[in-house]
Amino acid sequence: MFTEFEKSQREFLAFQESIANCSVGILTDGGRGVGTGTLVRYADKRLILTARHVVQGNHPSNLRIAFRPAGSLQEAPLRQFGSKPTALLPGEPVNALSVVEDAVSDLAALVLNPSQQVRAPAEFYEATGLKDFHLADETSIIFQGFPVDNAVAVGPTRKAVGIVAEHARYDSSLLTTLSSCYDASHQFLFKYGWEGDLLPYGFSGAAAWGGKQPSALVWTVNPVLVGVITHYIKKHEVIIAANLKSVLGLFSRM
Repeated sequence: MFTEFEKSQREFLAFQESIANCSVGILTDGGRGVGTGTLVRYADKRLILTARHVVQGNHPSNLRIAFRPAGSLQEAPLRQFGSKPTALLPGEPVNALSVVEDAVSDLAALVLNPSQQVRAPAEFYEATGLKDFHLADETSIIFQGFPVDNAVAVGPTRKAVGIVAEHARYDSSLLTTLSSCYDASHQFLFKYGWEGDLLPYGFSGAAAWGGKQPSALVWTVNPVLVGVITHYIKKHEVIIAANLKSVLGLFSRM
């Protein structure tokens, strides 16, 4: 079902464009904290899926979300926002009916009021028919988020945070080597490749995506949710993600 994502740069950019539509920045603690979330549609509900610790201690009315800007994404070096003027996107209020949490897996879903508006080109990932599956070795894991280390000053006390995308490969040997660092019943691990260049804090809550094997002769973007990033183990340079089984368990409680 899933295949390694050895694609051209253009195909990787197309994948980034697709998942960026579903990704949101989450501003917490009066704008002092930053995390990442994913717009998801499950059954008749629209929600923001994220890590529990991102929103913990914040009433939904105190959170703000930033959607991706209109137009194509611009590539730029870290801590730069491209050669063209880039609009700064202030966070928008969250109108949530409820918050569903899973403390064991460190997951949370903000169930949105039907009146909640989203800014185009943002869209909801359809997860209603999603089913658990075996994550095979060499499966590509692609994630996109708002690490606070990728920021530029826009005033004496304000910074703008830019989105960053990364690609890793699932390696089941990590599960044995680092078995004491995670719980295999609801988590999985993968290597973090930006170590030394970009602190990962702010990726928390970001979806981990895999690429589904296309059935047509022509390749098309077809991202599939495989988990949610929750923690980083600096000593081993690995990211911990809640697995799809845990995510589906959270959805089933709504």
